[in-house]
Amino acid sequence: MFADYLWYLGAKQQYNMAKSQGLAGLIGLLSVVLFVWKWDEWFLPIVDKLGLVDFAERIGIVHGLGAITVMNVIFITYIFILFILALVFIGFLVGLLLLMVGHSKIGWTIIMILTTPLWLPSAIIYKRNIVARSLTSTYQKDKELQPLLQKYKDLPTVEKQFELYIEQIKRIDNTCTVQSSRDKKFAKKILFRAVSAVKEDTNWLIALDQKTQKLHLLFPNPLPQFGSRSFYSPQEKEIGLYGIISQCWDAKEDMAPVPYYHSDHYVPSMEIEVNWVNGELELHIVKSEIKPFNILFLGKFYHIQGMKIQSFYRETLKLNPVIIQALNKAHVAYYVLQIAYKDTMYNEDEALQLYLEESKHVANGEALFPLYAADVEEEIQEHAENGESWAIEWLKRVESNW
Repeated sequence: MFADYLWYLGAKQQYNMAKSQGLAGLIGLLSVVLFVWKWDEWFLPIVDKLGLVDFAERIGIVHGLGAITVMNVIFITYIFILFILALVFIGFLVGLLLLMVGHSKIGWTIIMILTTPLWLPSAIIYKRNIVARSLTSTYQKDKELQPLLQKYKDLPTVEKQFELYIEQIKRIDNTCTVQSSRDKKFAKKILFRAVSAVKEDTNWLIALDQKTQKLHLLFPNPLPQFGSRSFYSPQEKEIGLYGIISQCWDAKEDMAPVPYYHSDHYVPSMEIEVNWVNGELELHIVKSEIKPFNILFLGKFYHIQGMKIQSFYRETLKLNPVIIQALNKAHVAYYVLQIAYKDTMYNEDEALQLYLEESKHVANGEALFPLYAADVEEEIQEHAENGESWAIEWLKRVESNW
């Protein structure tokens, strides 16, 4: 009895399947009949307006003999179906590969790198539009903030956002003070000095390059102007310790037609940006990388002090050890260069003489030497091991004084 019941259910299911397939086939057959019957009245005018008739005639699908035309249509339809199937298959393989590779962090990183040209421009545009709309919307809804939008409306986006950031920290931090200037002397007064504690000194500047519309953190540099790039790795084929001779020769070319003050002057720098995060403007590091920046070409300098900005500075120092490394290298280079070139074949060079003379007047330079003496001696020891005579002679004098 139970077996008969199962047989009945199976037969009923097969009947329903055949019925549905038969209905679909019947609908398909009727559609073909309708298509052929009304081709000239309904379908041909639409196809003709779309330009498909002319296109079919140009590529030779339509032929004088109807049978050949039908064969052409069938053949092209077959090729089209194969093409669609190939695309689906390739998409399936690519998707499967991405799924397999994407399960690991390395695989996901590779995928992101390979697809960077596709998503990066859209991401940048999207981010800027979202930030601009969110910031503007928030400020427009607040009666106290509306005047600030009007005040800075004519500024480029980056400069406007930074000015609004300054206004924001003034509102929330009553210890905040801001000085700004476009004068290079203003920047030199703050940055051209030796510091006693590289890990703690946060008396920095923020500079806006108005040409590129980029913001930079600028750090102290005790190296005088003509050798101010010595904290950075020398460029290929540069001459002298830390490339100092090449730097002085480059500076000498500027000395005759251009006053000394207008020669290049570099300081360690790191690019930053202003972002709109959770209803507030915040400063963020763009890339943890120190580069020499010529303060001669920067547009505007900001000296910001206060609890809020100091918190950002300290966090930046903590998360970016390259800052401490660059500042320490700048101080070691400052002392080593004075020792190495005090009596050399280059000491008659006018630019080098100016460099050595200015080295004597660096704020805190001489007084802070004991703090860097160990690092300086270690650096000179390496040069002595490489057979450099000035280093060997200096170490001998140090040992004899002991």
